[in-house]
Amino acid sequence: MVGEFITSPRHKVMHIFAAGGTLKAMSELLPTVEAFGRLHRCDSGGATGRKGWARYLKRFGYEPADFAVSKEL
Repeated sequence: MVGEFITSPRHKVMHIFAAGGTLKAMSELLPTVEAFGRLHRCDSGGATGRKGWARYLKRFGYEPADFAVSKEL
């Protein structure tokens, strides 16, 4: 997993934007990644990806939060 911390005056968020491997491996890694975010005083954590991720991550307590659009340039 590859991510970043996004800091604003009121919040600090851990944002995962790339992940690879099997679903099983990522599921096993998720508690460690969440603990890493808490260690760095993040208020919340999230990920950017395809819609299918929202469905899969729901079992771990994640909810859809944003909508994004894009365009090839």
